[in-house]
Amino acid sequence: MPYPDELSPILNEKPEERDEQLENSIGFNIYSALYEEMSYAMDHGDISRVEMCSIAWAPLFKAAGKKKYSHHMIKLVHNLNNVFPLRMR
Repeated sequence: MPYPDELSPILNEKPEERDEQLENSIGFNIYSALYEEMSYAMDHGDISRVEMCSIAWAPLFKAAGKKKYSHHMIKLVHNLNNVFPLRMR
């Protein structure tokens, strides 16, 4: 889960001292912001930002059991950076 560094003390607390509602709320806010960023980038044709967001989405899809989505997103990013000719990048 891509949590900011400031939240690692919250996540490393003892299980009986952790606030699960706070953790879930923070996670929801982070994933909502990631969705908004991806949506905005796609609406405005910002391909490099879509590519960066795809890298963040791939582990989320894999964790949700959508391994094919994850695999193809990573494969696309790899192909864009290493395989396709410069004119296609």
